[in-house]
Amino acid sequence: SKDMTQNVVEALRSSMDDIRAMLRKEKPSKKQLALLQLQQLCEECETSYGIKMDLSIDEGEVPSYLWDVILDNSFEAVSNALKYYKCSTIEIEVHILPKFIQCWIRDDGIGCNMMNEGMGIQGMKQRVRKLKGIINIKSEVGFEIQMIFPLNER
Repeated sequence: SKDMTQNVVEALRSSMDDIRAMLRKEKPSKKQLALLQLQQLCEECETSYGIKMDLSIDEGEVPSYLWDVILDNSFEAVSNALKYYKCSTIEIEVHILPKFIQCWIRDDGIGCNMMNEGMGIQGMKQRVRKLKGIINIKSEVGFEIQMIFPLNER
């Protein structure tokens, strides 16, 4: 009975290893997860707040470490738009170019002449600069955030 129990344990271990290997293969890519999260954000803004969201992402590869920043900054920008800017449309665009990735987040809200940088905007700037990127923020007409990330800098 000891040998039979040992054989069952070994068979279970082998089966678990097979299941883990299959799950690793089935795991969605960082881009797929990011797209899903951005699409869910768009749907939530449209259904809960009546704000039209346009999402445009070029075909191509974005390094996974950039998706984290793009997602975090997109969520922060949309959160700010919902709180402060009385917008009816928000656009998120990701352009994949040979040497850099460019991301725009725009809304058609009221904008402001004197922008008060809270923790959210400071956090966006820190995340972008940590990756040697550039961030520009305009707020005269609506609110616009442009992020540029160099490739092969990590």
